[in-house]
Amino acid sequence: MLTGRFGNTSERPYIEGSLIIPRLNVGAVFSFLVDTGADYTFLMPGDGRTLGLDYTQLVARDETGRGAGGRFTAFHEPALLTFTDGAQLFGYFVTIGILEQRADMLTVPSLLGRDIIHRWHMRYQHSGRALLFDVESADVVVSARSPFPSPSKWHD
Repeated sequence: MLTGRFGNTSERPYIEGSLIIPRLNVGAVFSFLVDTGADYTFLMPGDGRTLGLDYTQLVARDETGRGAGGRFTAFHEPALLTFTDGAQLFGYFVTIGILEQRADMLTVPSLLGRDIIHRWHMRYQHSGRALLFDVESADVVVSARSPFPSPSKWHD
């Protein structure tokens, strides 16, 4: 079971996850805002900066979309998202949306969208401070206590 948290000041629901973008050879752990209104998972500019992302290297198709913050342009990159419950590591191969660099988006948290949330069962109880996720499916499941398998073994 995965455990999320509520933000100290915002009270928003978050979950910690690792993001790896293999083509760009970057990765880090982020707090993703659990967003049932987001179709896909998005990396926001502030986290892109933390990641040391070189936006000039983004060559994947760009797309203009609309969200609560208005219109935006996102680039798309194959990525691996992982989450752990301490005993197991759950991995998801996704195409992550990377929002363009915009000053007004620097403080907006990265979003965990329905591309992942639909694969979990979520229990949300703000009054009891409970944000729990039962994993229904994952692309890769490995023991969190053993070495991570090499990419060549992911599809065996």
